[in-house]
Amino acid sequence: MKLEDFLNSENEVFSYGRPPVGIDILTHCKGLEFHDSIKEFSLVDVEGLKVNLISYAHLIKAKKAAGRYKDLNDLDHL
Repeated sequence: MKLEDFLNSENEVFSYGRPPVGIDILTHCKGLEFHDSIKEFSLVDVEGLKVNLISYAHLIKAKKAAGRYKDLNDLDHL
């Protein structure tokens, strides 16, 4: 991927792979502000790879803000 494409503010989601082993990289998340979320992230080890995760509270807030059926359905199963 070119750096210009990654930094383009119109691109909010980059998807790699296919479910069930696909991954989405979000450059913006509805309902959240980076400066607030970064204060509460967790660093998690996933098979030797360090991954930053938003807090549970921010995940809930983002799912509600997205408002898509699949996000609202996720709320029932988290």
